[in-house]
Amino acid sequence: MQNLPQELKDLVKIIGASLGEEIRNVYGNKIYTLVEKLRVEFKNNLASTSKEKSVHLQESLKKIYKLSDAEAINLCHAYGVYLELVNRAENAYRHHRLASDKRKKELQSSPYAIIYVFTAHPTEARSEKLMKLFNSTEALLIAFLEGIEDTFISELKFHLNLILRSSMASTKKPTVFDEASHIYNIVLDKKILDLQVKMQQRGITVHFRSWVGGDKDGHPFVNHQTMRDSLQLSRDILLRYVSSHYNKHLKLLKQTDLPLKALEKESQKLVKLFASVKEIKKLDGRRIALLKDSFSKYCKLFEKEIKNQSPYLEKIKSIVWLYPTLVLPLEVREDSSLVHEALKDKNFEIYKMLKYLQEISIGERSKWYVRGFILSMCEEASDYQAGLDLVKKALKELYIPVVPLFETQKALSNAHNILNEVFKKNPTLLKHHQNKWHSRFEVMLGYSDSSKESGVFSGKWLIAKAINAIDENLLAKKLTPVFFHGSGGSIARGGGSLKEQIRWWPKSALNIYKVTIQGEMVARTFGDSLILQSQVAKITTELNEIKNQKMDAKFISTMDEMAKLSTAVYKNLFDNDKFVHAIKAATPYLYLDHLKIGSRPSKRQKTTSTELKLRAIPWILCWTQTRGLLPNWFGVGTAWRDIDVSSKKVIKDSYQSSDYLRSFINTLGFSLAKIEIEVFKAYLNEFMDRSHADEVYQIVENELMLAKKFFIEVSGQRDLLFFRPWLGESIQLRSRMIHPINLLQIRALKNKDYQLLRETVTAIACGMMTTG
Repeated sequence: MQNLPQELKDLVKIIGASLGEEIRNVYGNKIYTLVEKLRVEFKNNLASTSKEKSVHLQESLKKIYKLSDAEAINLCHAYGVYLELVNRAENAYRHHRLASDKRKKELQSSPYAIIYVFTAHPTEARSEKLMKLFNSTEALLIAFLEGIEDTFISELKFHLNLILRSSMASTKKPTVFDEASHIYNIVLDKKILDLQVKMQQRGITVHFRSWVGGDKDGHPFVNHQTMRDSLQLSRDILLRYVSSHYNKHLKLLKQTDLPLKALEKESQKLVKLFASVKEIKKLDGRRIALLKDSFSKYCKLFEKEIKNQSPYLEKIKSIVWLYPTLVLPLEVREDSSLVHEALKDKNFEIYKMLKYLQEISIGERSKWYVRGFILSMCEEASDYQAGLDLVKKALKELYIPVVPLFETQKALSNAHNILNEVFKKNPTLLKHHQNKWHSRFEVMLGYSDSSKESGVFSGKWLIAKAINAIDENLLAKKLTPVFFHGSGGSIARGGGSLKEQIRWWPKSALNIYKVTIQGEMVARTFGDSLILQSQVAKITTELNEIKNQKMDAKFISTMDEMAKLSTAVYKNLFDNDKFVHAIKAATPYLYLDHLKIGSRPSKRQKTTSTELKLRAIPWILCWTQTRGLLPNWFGVGTAWRDIDVSSKKVIKDSYQSSDYLRSFINTLGFSLAKIEIEVFKAYLNEFMDRSHADEVYQIVENELMLAKKFFIEVSGQRDLLFFRPWLGESIQLRSRMIHPINLLQIRALKNKDYQLLRETVTAIACGMMTTG
């Protein structure tokens, strides 16, 4: 462990020792001894051969089966808590380092806007109560790093004792409101709003949007009521923030001897108007407009009388600029096939949701409540046309933009033609975007479904080509492209480090930077204002470093060839009946409905009988949990093997000059470093007959060897994480501690023990740092 900071390693060591003591106190000697025995054995087994690792896993699994149900839960909890504490230690160290960095970083320029869109899929896997205990523990760790050590150990042990007595996983399925409440209480926390205001006053615009309550796609429990509840929840939080600052302003004024009768009269009117917008109902926009008008008059009168500005009023001005109707704006989404149906039938919920928007927004702009209508599975111009027609039918005008979501091979390959046909059929659409929306035209790119359909290599290449084609198309029409990236979290969902995610985007994609944030990433990024500030600084820094690169024809044709070969290998695997059986039998696939980590059903309702119904995100969850991560790499090795020597030379020669290729190679290395193929084999061996298990494993192992060969031959490096050595150590630190939890998950699946299954899913997610 030469690359991790010593201060962080020391902190983890202290945490581990304290946790060990509390495991003994809470769970007793037997569990403590087993935890230590497994930890040491898996640590000593790191350098073993693949065969030796498999034998050791089988032997350890036998021990796991001998435990009582209560002992199995406790063992899982002990390891899961340790892994989450390592995450918290890293977060605390990051906070400490950022707080200690006194250097002033002047931003040369910033994007027009940075837009984070919060989604609930996948939902945060950890239980709400436990999250609060971990948050409190993280605050202790930060204080310790800052030198407050007097009662640290005793307080830490007290926290750990309570944590060990609490469930890791949620015990009930969350509602849409639960998901909104969880997210909004993090992202609209006072410290985050203060930072958002501070950045806005310095010319850096960071906007928040939400899909929670408005994402109807495949969700039977989303309707106009959840939409209203979501908006109301953010209204409540924002009104408290605004009222707090207004009251501070008034309290200071009362301490003076100034004659302020005119101000008092306007203030009384303002207080009544604040009360009038507490509840969102019909004509809310009109009441908000009156409130903003009154507030503007009050501010002008105050500045005229005092000849100065109130910092509290200035904060409220910023909040009103960021949230013009005092709500966190939603984005509404529906499957394009159902949008066609909704045009014929007003009883479709998506139509009712848009009508509700019309009712509440009269008097203000509809887009301050709902920023756009996302059309998922938009594969033809007729799909986009249906979206336009439905918005006009419900709102009477095109008051919110319709945003096509290109997420399948068909859609991404044809995006350029779809847009051309749309503009041809709607001659006024171009002028509408130019006059009403500052010439901006938004397109969403879906990473999860493209990865599920074709694998990460081909899916990401489809997106890379599509983004450049769309960019050129819209710029030629004198429109400003806004690319909304449906990505984040795991590699298969377009995640990874910020640099790897954005280094290959065209410059226009960073002028307005818009991405989804979901699951654990919400708390990880927005739970600490310093970490969010650091993230924003990284985006603005990358903006200044990115150079538009034109990919030459040889590189494009070679990548096309590799993508075609890779897709064929990937699809051939999932058309294999034995492999489909393996997915169902040897992953949590069949038991996802028993997990309590999302309000939306995990499986699609309509599909062919031979097709796996699983949605893209739960699909990735299965491969993350079983440590195989197949969508991230399967197929690319064979594609590399099968292209000719001259094509290989094109790829190798492009490695140093192509930001896109370097980004993919780095994310591939990250994925390969996290794979534990022997763990995946343990699942196969337990749930399939040996001959079928061996057959499937041989296919996967052979392809893994080819994928590693591709990485080594293109990068020239054997270390999978040569570009970020500390990350390799961080993964290694966690990896061996996840193995026992995988064995416990196998036990849970075998025994249909759903309580243990939920605990293992959450614990593995903590170790892998993503649910799926």
